[in-house]
Parts: sequence; C-alpha cells; structure tokens
Amino acid sequence: MLNFAPRSGWATGGSLLLHYNFLRGGALVPFIDVGGGASELQFDLDDEADGFTFPLVASLGFHVLSFERSALTASVGYFHLSNAGREFPNYGINAVMVRIGTLFFPGW
Repeated sequence: MLNFAPRSGWATGGSLLLHYNFLRGGALVPFIDVGGGASELQFDLDDEADGFTFPLVASLGFHVLSFERSALTASVGYFHLSNAGREFPNYGINAVMVRIGTLFFPGW
C-alpha cells in the first residue's frame, strides 16, 4: 500500500484469508471472506504509530459464473489496520473496500 497525501509512506505485509462460497446450484454464487495477518506500516501519521501492524479484513460478495472456466466477481468489505495497542497512538486505519474483477478456474 502506498500513501501520497497528507504524507508519503508505505505499508507491506500478508494475510491469511478464509473464503466460503454459498453454493446454490445456479449462476450466482454468494461468498464471504474473513482474514487477518501481519504487516509493516511507515506512514508517519499523527494518529497511528509506525511499525508492526495487524491487518483485518471481512467482505461479502458474489461470483457470476458467466464463462466455462471463469466468473465475474464483485464484493464490498471492511479493512482495518492497527498495532493492537502495542504502541500509542493507536487509532487505526479503517476503509471500505469495493472490489470488481474476474476469477479464473484452472483446467487440470
């Protein structure tokens, strides 16, 4: 993640994401994602200490099975990044995510 305003900075890390499809036997497949991980934040913000942080994510969405080996995907979710009280200040960074894309299924 890169930040340009009000100050330049960056964050990098990884998360374990659990994904569950609610299979209903049709072309529309709703799903839910939840996950968490670890990251490094260097934004130099007034309300969040830099250093080791924990990203959390949760989202709801759906796949539209429109092609033989691919699907159109859309979701909306919540993203939170904070240091879990390890250092202060610790107000966290919160965002709403909107994702639109394509999902490809490999043909083994």
